[in-house]
Amino acid sequence: MTEKLRNWWRRRRHTSATGTNSSRGIPATKISQPAAPILPAQPSILILKLDHIGDFVLAMRPLLELRKAWPNAVITLVAGPWNHSLAKRTGIFDRIIDFSFFPESSRDIRRPTAALYSKFAEVDLGGPYDIAIDLRYDEDTRPLLGMVDAKYRVGYAAKSLNFTLDLELPTADGQATGNENCSGSIHTELRMLVLVSLLVSFFRQWEPHPIHQMFPEPGDQAGLGDHCSIVVAPGAGKTTSQWPLKNFVALCAALTEKTRHNILLVGDSRDIEDGRIISSVLPSDCVRDLTGRLPIEGLPELLSKAILFVGNDSGPTHMAAKLGVPTLCIFSGAADYRVWQPIGSNVKIIRTDIKCSPCSLMRREQCPIDVKCLTSITVEDVFGAAMDMLAGRDGDGPRPIARCAE
Repeated sequence: MTEKLRNWWRRRRHTSATGTNSSRGIPATKISQPAAPILPAQPSILILKLDHIGDFVLAMRPLLELRKAWPNAVITLVAGPWNHSLAKRTGIFDRIIDFSFFPESSRDIRRPTAALYSKFAEVDLGGPYDIAIDLRYDEDTRPLLGMVDAKYRVGYAAKSLNFTLDLELPTADGQATGNENCSGSIHTELRMLVLVSLLVSFFRQWEPHPIHQMFPEPGDQAGLGDHCSIVVAPGAGKTTSQWPLKNFVALCAALTEKTRHNILLVGDSRDIEDGRIISSVLPSDCVRDLTGRLPIEGLPELLSKAILFVGNDSGPTHMAAKLGVPTLCIFSGAADYRVWQPIGSNVKIIRTDIKCSPCSLMRREQCPIDVKCLTSITVEDVFGAAMDMLAGRDGDGPRPIARCAE
């Protein structure tokens, strides 16, 4: 094992430098770390609401929600001049900029011209802004966001933009179901409230999670005390998300050898056999198998004491991430990692880019390429990422790591 790991360190430096494992004919492994969006204590926000009086009236509740979310923000509104006095009376805005993108009367509305967009580009909007948001559902004003100096640009999805929105809400007009009593169309005011709620939640998803309140009464249900262990969860709800068991066996063996941290195995009743196999190859004093033995309500307390958590795209992984535990997630291509990756203050995602992802397959036998998105992630890949997290760093070579008190 020692010689194998030593050889791997050399290979890892080469792979990191080239970014490919093409010599083996498999996709290169990628490690990503979700970055928390950070706003200053007094964020600057620019809002585009360029349409007509009725549109602005319907936007008042969403605009108030924005002000409530960031009471100290400096908020600039860009609106049609016919809405200036009404906007001023709301008390929401620190600055109002008039711009006639549309005619004052909707009966005179016409398709915006290139000259109109160019005219907007000449307006002194100030900035830079932390957030720029377009509250109009129709996409004719969306290109204007590309002319705003902003860190985050937010709006409804639009086609043919020459820039990418940082946060977009898909449009959803039309018949949603076959129920004739349900129109499927969402009211304009509600659509804007949803967009604002999305924006606020985007920044608040990194705040302390309600799971922190789920700890049981003081006590130690698992009888482990302050265990300071590496917690490993080899299971997953679907087999296409489950890294091969033999890999977990090798990973746990390498971790116990190289770090002297104990391994705690967790999972439900479906993972008992896997837990037995993993624990059977490790020194008995280095592993504790709790698969099928710990109730779900006792898991947060156990995870909160872990020095590292390693698991698949699964419930325990999301739980560990939300608890702020250093979390390494082995992510399958069966799901879109951008939608389903665990979110937390110290999370790394290890995955491979593969053309058929996301496939949404549930069972391994359904995959014609034997879940290559998972099998191409090697033990060495995961071991290296785990060692980096234990050391609190993002490098390529081995470094001393913190030890638990013995």
